[in-house]
Amino acid sequence: MTKVMQAIMLNLLGFGVIAISVTNMFMAYVKPVMRIPLLLTGSILVVLAVLWFIDAIRARGTAHEHHDGDAGHREPMSAWFLIVPGVVLFFAAPPALGAYDAARAGGNSIPVAVSEDYELPLPDGDPVPIRVTDFVIRTIDGGGATVLDRELQLTGFVTPDPDGGWWLARQSMACCAADAQPVRVKVTNVPADWSNPAADTWVTLTGTWIPDNLVISGSTVPIPGLSVSAIEAISPPASPYE
Repeated sequence: MTKVMQAIMLNLLGFGVIAISVTNMFMAYVKPVMRIPLLLTGSILVVLAVLWFIDAIRARGTAHEHHDGDAGHREPMSAWFLIVPGVVLFFAAPPALGAYDAARAGGNSIPVAVSEDYELPLPDGDPVPIRVTDFVIRTIDGGGATVLDRELQLTGFVTPDPDGGWWLARQSMACCAADAQPVRVKVTNVPADWSNPAADTWVTLTGTWIPDNLVISGSTVPIPGLSVSAIEAISPPASPYE
């Protein structure tokens, strides 16, 4: 592969990283806090590609002076197909992990990296918005004292429960989508029109914790129950992971 083609592919890679960072597609791979590092990385790759391209053109000019009349070396057309994976990867983001993966988990799995102090009380005023992951951890930490008798608001996607009913689920990541783990809450006391919603439907639930946790056999993290007082269907969020 010539330097010119290498520069073109490096430039494609740089612009691809910038494109997914600007359009929020990067959230299908990593956490939102990675936007700035990705933009910087993409910009550096573009600059390097331009410098590499200029160097390649100069080198070709020098070679042409020494070998005037030579037809030169032509790249096989098949080499250009190496660009296709880059286009697919950076301009056609894969869908986020959803109900299919969450329904097949043996129980809740909490990522190792957690930053919140779960012993601190929740803010005053109900209902209080809380992440699904944080809710699950708080029901375990300190016997669930910080969420007991509080009206909570959780957002996630519908995951059918093979034993009946459904879970509210969210994929929780420590670093990137590769380490995402499903975290679920058992939804109870739902209205009749929400008894069997479609999988992967995004909803915001308002309800209270049921202290009797639903424990999945073999799971070290129980699946807590939530008694629902309100359900609202919503559009998928820009960042599907927690």
